[in-house]
Amino acid sequence: MTGPPGRVAIRTSKCVLPNDPRGPDIVGPVDVTRSDRDLAQELSDLAGPGPLESLAGPGPLGSRFATLLKHDQTRLLVTLVSRAVAEVIGGSHAASVPPAATFDELGLDGPALTRLRLRLTADTGVELPPATLSTARTVESAAGSIWCRLAGLPFDGSHVDGRVTVSEWQTEGLDLDGYLRRIGLPDRPDPTLDSLRRLQHAHSTAIGFDNVDGLLGRPVSLELGDIQLKVLRAGRGATCTELNLLLAAALERLGFAVTRLAGRPRPGPRVVLPLTHTTLLVEVDGAAWLVDGGLGGEAVTEPLAIVGATPAGRQPWRWRVTATGDDGYVMQTERGRRWVDLYSFDLHPQRFVDYLVAHYYSTTYPGISIATMLVAHRIAGGERHVVKGASYTRTAVDGTPTSRLLDLDGLGHVMADVFGITLTESELTTIWRAQTVVS
Repeated sequence: MTGPPGRVAIRTSKCVLPNDPRGPDIVGPVDVTRSDRDLAQELSDLAGPGPLESLAGPGPLGSRFATLLKHDQTRLLVTLVSRAVAEVIGGSHAASVPPAATFDELGLDGPALTRLRLRLTADTGVELPPATLSTARTVESAAGSIWCRLAGLPFDGSHVDGRVTVSEWQTEGLDLDGYLRRIGLPDRPDPTLDSLRRLQHAHSTAIGFDNVDGLLGRPVSLELGDIQLKVLRAGRGATCTELNLLLAAALERLGFAVTRLAGRPRPGPRVVLPLTHTTLLVEVDGAAWLVDGGLGGEAVTEPLAIVGATPAGRQPWRWRVTATGDDGYVMQTERGRRWVDLYSFDLHPQRFVDYLVAHYYSTTYPGISIATMLVAHRIAGGERHVVKGASYTRTAVDGTPTSRLLDLDGLGHVMADVFGITLTESELTTIWRAQTVVS
């Protein structure tokens, strides 16, 4: 994704800092073992001696800053503002400036705030209006305001009357051409049923599913900008909510009418789970279609008719939607000669905050298998590859499966060779220990 000159190519629906009480601490898949000091030292080494190079510039510091996710960018900006404050008030270290302290408490009067604003403008490459610091009032809020300006977004108004945000789903921030390249489509298709079929098939065969980040304790972001960094730039797979939010944004940008829904997984007739699955309803020419580009372990490749229960797909992979009689529906897959429930859903539209809660639960609650059991799937050359726990299944084009249990080394090789995910020894061990518990 590229942004306007002088802006960091990242988007968010609401400009608040991580750990800010005004908003959820939902950030990208950062290295949780890295300390603030390590990050600050890395960026300091890139900056070199003398005046700080502009963060919005094309040099090594600006280039490195643009690759960081929101969590690390805001941590860096807090350090940067603290450093500038310390120099303006005559302190020697940024660590001596409490991030939550107000500028009044730090003794910064009008002339001092002007010097601070000019210094931050020089450091960041962002032209800060005169009222920026008097409005922000603290180091943390000033860092948040700068981040929003680097990203090309308005500040969220936490310290001003009214609140201005971009759209709830951040669709306008999608790098549509980058997405189409990622799924192998050469052009922008028209919003037709044939195009919808092409899009879902391309999406599901090009992008895999995996829950590796959650198993390693990395925060998983649902911000569209962070999903793009992970899936489009890094070429990774992702979870159902990440994948379907990405697909929904692409469909909307192409002119499709999309409603985001929630599904209740059905692992068995007596098991009742929360609404943790994300799926989509797409309307084309007055007809409603279920579109799911992120079902873990299943890889649905075709839109499913909501009305009529007409199966879609080809043997040995077919799916259908059936009505339950209580204004609800069940998505099913055909296994052998029987239809098996995958999840139930209704047509009630979801909000972004609903997904935040469900996603956090499904990636952290120890009583739900997806939070502890490794799940990964991808389609390559018509063959399907699925890892669940320590079991790896490779299914040929004709539907013939070959399964085997993996040991620690085998799991590492499969994740690297089949899924393109190279794990360090400690990461692999962390995941493996969880699998020995649930197996």
